[in-house]
Formats: sequence, C-alpha cells, structure tokens
Amino acid sequence: MKPYLFILCFALASNCFAQENPIELIEKKGDDKVVILAKNKSDKDLVVHLKVDLVNAQTNTDLPIKRVIEAGNEEVLGEISAVDIYEKWTYQTSLSYERYIPPINLMAQNDTVVLFTMTGCGRCDYTLDYLEHNNFNFVEYNTTRNFENNMLMWNTLKTVDPTVRDVRMPLIIVNGEISYNIKSLPAFVEALEPVSEDPIPATITRTP
Repeated sequence: MKPYLFILCFALASNCFAQENPIELIEKKGDDKVVILAKNKSDKDLVVHLKVDLVNAQTNTDLPIKRVIEAGNEEVLGEISAVDIYEKWTYQTSLSYERYIPPINLMAQNDTVVLFTMTGCGRCDYTLDYLEHNNFNFVEYNTTRNFENNMLMWNTLKTVDPTVRDVRMPLIIVNGEISYNIKSLPAFVEALEPVSEDPIPATITRTP
C-alpha cells in the first residue's frame, strides 16, 4: 500500500504545483507592524479580494480589501499593527481573485445603444427586435454565455451605483446613461430616437 500512496501524493503535489496561484501574497514583518503586499504574476489584470481576521490588531485601510493589480505589478494592500503593543496580537488572511474587466466608458456611447441581455429573457428579445427593426446602432453583450460580459455589466453598473445587487434585464446604456429595472420597457424603447432616419442598415454588434 505504501508505494501506491506515495505515487498518489506525488501526483497531487505535481498537479497543485502546475496550477500555481497567479497572486503571491507577501508579508513584510517589522517590530510593530506587518505590511501586506500582493504580486500579480499573471499576464492579465486581476481584482484581488483580501479578508483579514484580527485579534488585538488593526489595519490602516477598510476591510475587506479590494484592489485592482495590473499584470506583473506588485502593490501594498495595507498594514496590520497591534491595538495594544503589550498584548499578543494575531491575524489571519484569506485571499481570492478574479479577472478585471474595465467598465464601459459611458461618455463614449453617444451614437450606439449598449444592451446587456440574458438567454431566455423575453424582455431582452423584445428590445433586440425593436432596435434591429428600427435602424439603431447597437452592441449586445450576452451575460449568460459569456462570464466576462457579465463582469463587464456589473463593473460598469457599479461606477454609478456601488450598492446595486439585483438587476432586471435588460440593462441599457443610451447617451452615457444606464437604465435597468425598467418598469415599462415598451414605452422606454419607443421613446428612443434612431441614429438615422435613412434606410441604411444600422451597425449591429453581438458579443457572444
């Protein structure tokens, strides 16, 4: 049994080594504080989330810590120090990360309707059909089939409302303004003005 156990453990260790964490958490300890840094070893920008459990300790930043770290960069996340230097103090960290998808530049959306949709959403299908048949330039981002489209929607939405948690689809951006949880969708889309009244096919882009 022992030889087989050794081979299994080696295989598991090799697999873990191959899947190296792209974020390296670095702790620089001094006499009375610890500086926490994160290094992004990947070739993609990442959003780092760091939870810290403290016992007789404090940080110089709000918890949990959320920071965008560009590919190849290293950044200080915060400092941890004792509340009472004459008492024992400890901390424990928990790290997670995700791909950073920059939000849409709302000021650049002057001649194109941006539409975030879901597969099987009747309201989304209604809006797409209306835009397509009324000569609108529009870009569709399907959030069901594409995780990055979903992240793009939330990152963009939170630039105007950081507290939002639920969205009734579709989410529509027109002239730099975001609309979601639209109660009367037919009235909303019918109030939109096409870019051109000429019978020229509009520019339609669908991001799968």
